[in-house]
Amino acid sequence: MDSTISDMARRARKFANRLKERSKLPCYLMDERLTSDEAKRISVSRGGSNNFKQNSVDGIAAQLILEDWLASETRIPSETRLEDLYGIGRN
Repeated sequence: MDSTISDMARRARKFANRLKERSKLPCYLMDERLTSDEAKRISVSRGGSNNFKQNSVDGIAAQLILEDWLASETRIPSETRLEDLYGIGRN
């Protein structure tokens, strides 16, 4: 997390906007940058292996993202500029 916006974040936002246009339903963004690290810690604390290529933590990370989204009172519309969201480029 070095105050830059990754290519994957831009692609995810673009996908969310396409989904919004096609479904005619609101679509929201969720900051999930640290969920994989937290999921790995949870997996290991439950006695899981450190070999995350064989023992994926994607399910745990997805659960964390959903729980965070449901608990959050803030909704970030998909059309929000990522630069504005993360305060990048402000003087």
